[in-house]
Amino acid sequence: MFKFLIFSAFFGVIAAESVKFTPCEGSPPCSISEVRIHPCTHPDQCKLKKGNTYSLSYDFKPEFSADKMKTGLFWAKENEDIPFPDMHNADACQYTACPIVAEKLQTFDYSLRLSKKLPSGQYPFKLMLWDENDKSKNCCFKTNIELRRK
Repeated sequence: MFKFLIFSAFFGVIAAESVKFTPCEGSPPCSISEVRIHPCTHPDQCKLKKGNTYSLSYDFKPEFSADKMKTGLFWAKENEDIPFPDMHNADACQYTACPIVAEKLQTFDYSLRLSKKLPSGQYPFKLMLWDENDKSKNCCFKTNIELRRK
C-alpha cells in the first residue's frame, strides 16, 4: 500500500506540470501533443511568481522541414501580440534540434525568467516557432498564466 501511495504522489506531481493549451487560430501546419511548465500546480492557469525561473517545454510534430527557425513568446491580446522582452524573434535552434524535419516528433525546451518588473495579472500567453524564411510554416499555441508577486 505504501508503494502505491508513493507512486500516486509522484505521478500527481508529474501530471501537474502538463498545462491546458489551445492551438493558435488558423490551424498551423504543426501538431502539439503536450505543453509543460514546471513548476505549475494549476493546469488550467499556471500561477507564476515574478522573479522566478520556470521550465517551459512542449512536444511538437511539424508538417514542414526547415533549416533555421525563429521563436517568440507573446502576451496574446485580442487584436495584437505583444512580444515578451526576453524572447522575441530568437534563434529557436538554441531550444530545439535543427534542422526541423517534417513529421518528426521534437521537443522545445526554454528556461523562462520572469522579471519582477512585469505587471501582475492574468494573461493569455502565446508561444510560436516559425521557419525563418516563411512565417506561415509555424507551430503555435496559447495557454493562460497568472503573474503574481512573490
